[in-house]
Amino acid sequence: MNADLFDAMRTCRAMRRYEPRDVPQETIDELIDLAIRAPSAGNAQNWTFVVVRDPTVKHALAEEVRKGTRWKASLEELRITGAVRRRLVDADEGSQMRRAVSAFRRLADHFEEIPVVVCVCVEGGSGAVPGVGLTVTLRGAVGEYGVWGTLRFALAGRGFVAQGRWASAYPAVQNLLLAARGMGLGAVLTTPQLLGPPGRIEKVLGIPKGVGLAAVIPVGYPKGRFGSVRRLPAKVFKDRYGG
Repeated sequence: MNADLFDAMRTCRAMRRYEPRDVPQETIDELIDLAIRAPSAGNAQNWTFVVVRDPTVKHALAEEVRKGTRWKASLEELRITGAVRRRLVDADEGSQMRRAVSAFRRLADHFEEIPVVVCVCVEGGSGAVPGVGLTVTLRGAVGEYGVWGTLRFALAGRGFVAQGRWASAYPAVQNLLLAARGMGLGAVLTTPQLLGPPGRIEKVLGIPKGVGLAAVIPVGYPKGRFGSVRRLPAKVFKDRYGG
């Protein structure tokens, strides 16, 4: 099934339950080929992908995901309880949050049963402009922004690099999710590497220093149906924020 693009975007639900049947490698290859058609910062195209099928690796991933999930679930319960107590969310929103926590727990509990796990990584920073040295860059910045402006620019440099790195990763992730939807596959964006001590999941996957793990995406033929994705209305301002 090849879904219409707009329909795919409106029905690209997070699918967390999968049939036990395998997903052919040529299908995964096509998903990745479509993922890398996305833009990247500085056109660096510095994506890398780790495709996990080995049961031993999946089990090691599952152990780390479950540890992080237990910690996240505890925090979410505290947040939900506190929000309801302060009347900052209504009963329906609290219920939705609890369903989301429950769904993630279920995914973690059955992680070894996921047919394929695609891990999206990005190497280095956001790319560099060849032939432009640091001295030339700083001289130009001082000329445009002054000494203090240039100092602020330099201090914020690491943030710029990080922003460029993830700006390269997540368009590819979204392409992969939409491609999976178009093929009738279920997938979900997860970031379990953020739910525990840094480097644990990266170690399981053998990801070296200098390479960032952006997303861990389970992929499989879904149990259940695709349906409309519900979202709150967009906040749109005219010309200036708050306008």
